[in-house]
Amino acid sequence: MRITLGFLFFYAAIGKLFMGKAPPVEKIITFLPKETSVMLLAIVELVIGLLLIFGLITKIAAWASAVLFAIFLLSGLALGIFTQSGLVKDIPLLAMSLYFAFKGCTGFGLDCLIRKL
Repeated sequence: MRITLGFLFFYAAIGKLFMGKAPPVEKIITFLPKETSVMLLAIVELVIGLLLIFGLITKIAAWASAVLFAIFLLSGLALGIFTQSGLVKDIPLLAMSLYFAFKGCTGFGLDCLIRKL
């Protein structure tokens, strides 16, 4: 589950960086140019994704993930684009993020390996 969540973030970051798939960030972050906002969001998503994939500082990465999903959901509600933009799928992803934020690394991951040493 953690690796799947990490790959979702990784894929979203690659989409923003190389495929031009950008959400309407200019409506949320009005004080930065759209390109800058998209680039920063992509970098944050890439870092969170890689940390979750490898299971490194899982709790912190999962809390960052949960905060991002909460921002996405609240922004979608505030802008009135919750259902059109498919943000309903983010609710279970938020739940997954919260699970790992509280539980940490379970099973395979660098956190578990380090803990065993």
